[in-house]
Amino acid sequence: MLKTMFEQMGDQYIQQGDYLLPAVKLSPEQEAEIGVWVQRYRRWLKTERRVLYYNLLTKGKLGKRLAEMDEQAENMFSWLVSEMAQREAHRAAQSYRYVSVSWSYE
Repeated sequence: MLKTMFEQMGDQYIQQGDYLLPAVKLSPEQEAEIGVWVQRYRRWLKTERRVLYYNLLTKGKLGKRLAEMDEQAENMFSWLVSEMAQREAHRAAQSYRYVSVSWSYE
């Protein structure tokens, strides 16, 4: 019996009823803890960009991409908080200056 190219490469088939299906195993993907924004991004990918989602999933790159997105989201959040703190400090200094000037005129 002739072997298929799939069998020549060392892979096997599994019989499911009347069908022979290739015994393909996906490489294990590391599960990383992701934040709320990345969970929403994953849900958006799964519903709106299904082909991209399943391509990343079957290639084993989804976890890596989600981890990168989580890191970007954390960096953006940290930057946003620091910017808001600087602006609030500036605003407080301006209001203090206004209050001290207005009290000096009375």
